[in-house]
Amino acid sequence: MDTSNYRYYDSSKNWDRNDPKWSVLNAIDENETVLDVGCSYGDFGVQLKMKNCKVDGVELYGPAIIEAQKVLDHIYPLNLNKINSIGKIDKNYSVITFMDVLEHCIEPANVLESFKSKLTAQGRVYVSVPNIANFRERWAIMRGHFDYAKYGVMDETHVRFFTKETALKLVGSSFAQTKIIKYTPRHRYLARIVSWWPEMFAMQFVIEGRN
Repeated sequence: MDTSNYRYYDSSKNWDRNDPKWSVLNAIDENETVLDVGCSYGDFGVQLKMKNCKVDGVELYGPAIIEAQKVLDHIYPLNLNKINSIGKIDKNYSVITFMDVLEHCIEPANVLESFKSKLTAQGRVYVSVPNIANFRERWAIMRGHFDYAKYGVMDETHVRFFTKETALKLVGSSFAQTKIIKYTPRHRYLARIVSWWPEMFAMQFVIEGRN
C-alpha cells in the first residue's frame, strides 16, 4: 500500500514522547467505551483496545476510514461541519476524545455541545488543541508573518486558533468541570519549564471536561 500521499499518516503511526495522545491514553481506564472523534487511521484506538476498551471512531478522510475500519469496532463517516449528521451515532460513551480536531471545525463549540448528548451520565471528554500563543508563533507574528504550513500549529487546514484561556472557555461552554491535564512542550528541552509558563511554551493544551 502506497501511503506517501496519505495526510497525517506518519503522525498517526509515530507518536513522539510529547504527543497529547499519551496523556489521554493514561487518563482512560480499562474496559471503557470510547468514541474517538477524528480517529484518523485508528492507531490511538488500537492502544485503547489493548486496555480492553470498546472503541468507535468518527472520520471523514477516505483513506483513513478504510484503515480504521480494520482495527476499530465501528466508524462513523461524518463531516463535523455538518453537525446534524451526529444523529447517526446510536449509542452513548463513557469517553469522547477530540485530539487535534476542533481547530479544524468552523463552529467547535457547537461540535462539543452536540457530542455531549452522546456521553453517559458520568462521561467525560478529552480535548487537545494547539497553542497559537506559543513563542514561535508569537515571534513570527511580531515580524509580520502569519504563514500557514502543511502541519503543526499553523496547519493550513486550521480554521480556529486557541490560547490557554480560549481553549478552557471552549470546553467550559459545554462542561461544568474543566481542567488541563497536560501541557505538551514544543521541544523536549522545554519540558521542565512548560508548566511554569504554558501560555508561552506549550504547543498543545490537553483538557478534560465533565458535567
